[in-house]
Amino acid sequence: MKKNIITLTVFALVFVLLLGWYLGYEKKLKVENTDKEEKGKGLSTLKSEEITEIEFTRMTNGPENTAEKMPAVAKFETVKLKKTGQDWALIEPVEDSADISTVQSMVNTLSGLKQERVVEEHAKNLEPFHLTNPVLKIITRKDASHPGDEILVGANTPVGSSSYAKLAKSDTVYRVSKSLRNSFDKDATSLRNRS
Repeated sequence: MKKNIITLTVFALVFVLLLGWYLGYEKKLKVENTDKEEKGKGLSTLKSEEITEIEFTRMTNGPENTAEKMPAVAKFETVKLKKTGQDWALIEPVEDSADISTVQSMVNTLSGLKQERVVEEHAKNLEPFHLTNPVLKIITRKDASHPGDEILVGANTPVGSSSYAKLAKSDTVYRVSKSLRNSFDKDATSLRNRS
């Protein structure tokens, strides 16, 4: 009888320790570490609700992927958008109200932007990625005193659905989803409020 009580006590103690490990590590610490890793992959420092200004310059005759050469004479278009209350306004190249759903989709793409992987940690030559003269440059701002991010986007990768990108203040080249480049491949006319 005494042996059964000792065995039962040992099993109960092992069960309590395993339960404590499961609740402490698996449910809390592992989730926190995963959240930190995912947050570390984010390229945008601003949340979607914090972004109040977007300026992007896109090359209108840029190459699709790295196999294509850069054009001899690059043509660029700059678009500036500013949030006014709940609405978005087109500031440049023309002044008009912007299509809220289209701009909000762009904002969501930016705030959720994560790097898929690091291509080159300290890139000395950005030309192979078409980042010397980027195909797309995106600047976000919270307000005049809090600049956000400046993201440079190059050509699409030869394989897969990714593009090369880097932050202007960093030498690291990343692979990001091609949806970023697709979201910003819009001229001012397609951003105007149709109604």
